[in-house]
Amino acid sequence: KDVPYLIGIMNALLHNLPTTRIYKTDTFSEDIRKIQEKDRVNIILTNPPFGGKFDERFKSNFPVKSSDTELMALQYVMRKIRQGGRVGIVVPEGVLSNTTGPFVRVRKELLENYNVHTIISLPKGVFTASGKTPVKTNLLFFEKTTPTDEIWYYEHKHPLGMVKTRYGKWVEKQYTKTDPIRDEYLIDCYEKWKNREVSENSWIVKIEDIDKETYELTPRNPNNLKKKKLRPAEEILEDVLKEEKEVTGLLAELKSTLENAFKPREGEEWRAVKLKEVAEIIMGQSPPSSSYNKEGKGIMFLQGNKEFGELYPKPIMFTTDPKKLSQKNDILISVRAPVGEVNIADKEYCIGRGLAAIRFKGEPKYLFYLFLLTKEKIEELGKRGTTFRAVTKNHLSKIKIPLLYRNGKPNIERQKEIADYLDMAYEKLKIIKEKVKSQISQLDEMKESILDEVFSYDKVK
Repeated sequence: KDVPYLIGIMNALLHNLPTTRIYKTDTFSEDIRKIQEKDRVNIILTNPPFGGKFDERFKSNFPVKSSDTELMALQYVMRKIRQGGRVGIVVPEGVLSNTTGPFVRVRKELLENYNVHTIISLPKGVFTASGKTPVKTNLLFFEKTTPTDEIWYYEHKHPLGMVKTRYGKWVEKQYTKTDPIRDEYLIDCYEKWKNREVSENSWIVKIEDIDKETYELTPRNPNNLKKKKLRPAEEILEDVLKEEKEVTGLLAELKSTLENAFKPREGEEWRAVKLKEVAEIIMGQSPPSSSYNKEGKGIMFLQGNKEFGELYPKPIMFTTDPKKLSQKNDILISVRAPVGEVNIADKEYCIGRGLAAIRFKGEPKYLFYLFLLTKEKIEELGKRGTTFRAVTKNHLSKIKIPLLYRNGKPNIERQKEIADYLDMAYEKLKIIKEKVKSQISQLDEMKESILDEVFSYDKVK
């Protein structure tokens, strides 16, 4: 990529360092089996890509074949480091815990031929997969010296610890882009690492205690295995009953508004109309692949429903040569397998051939909710026998949608009312769902609490 390369060059220039050994290349394209001693380095610090796509052509460059970029990156640094050299690498949890063949073989070689001396466990949010999804990661430190004898582990957690969500559920606080990990948060880790101190959040695992079938290195804090302090059953019951009352209230609110939400009012009637009568349909067209980029050049480009969010798209690609454009408030619908997924355009986008934009002459949210309901019917439109083809403009044009009419015209104000009601209903149902989950969790806790109170009661006076 251009950006990391340019940042590296700029950083070197600002610190008066030579730039002749900063290279822009695809690391995975190098056959690591042919790396010579002269090509190796003394220190490697890296945060390699993980959760991304791997070019199948490069698999043959690695002794252990895998489609996981994180495993290929680990193999690369293992071959690239010089005898006596040191490595610090960010790896997702799966590199340490996955028990499938490729991961086991790489970990076995790592422990037997390198000194893995430190693993620092990080919470979700410090790093993301493919720049989007927060994942659990670890800092893995090793040297190319002697085989591993023991590993010092450290478990880092967000300073705020457990936090309560707006739905009343307690969860472990995560880092985010706006609340990133800070240098000062790692002072405790550094101070304990200097003497490999054993504490509540740091421990040592001997090589003889590691499973030789899987060579699993997952950080498991032995202090977390100690008996947790349980709340009294009466306290848990009070919380469950409180949430039950809140759920009942929310359901009652839904019931009272549902009775009148969709009934025609005086002078109104429901009509089924073809989509082409009330909307313009724009079928997508993919721009030349040479115009694709992730550097923000041109206009945001949506290839298909992989970039869809819950309501609005989450684009990752741009194009400098757009062909078909959607406008703000257009309904975006997937027309190639899997079809029927919908989003609302929150801005102008270039749309590829996997999408269509529907420019509705009414309230966009109304049509959005309607298409959520008709997804299965739309899927059927693209089938020919048992084979799936694609949904065409002609298919979409003939879809019949229900609209409330008043004085011979679609009542757009009522469309907005219905959309607002569905927004409210969805939000309340989401809250109800979270509260019910919380109740189930607390009832499990209550079961443990009751057993604990019964069997730990000291009857001996």
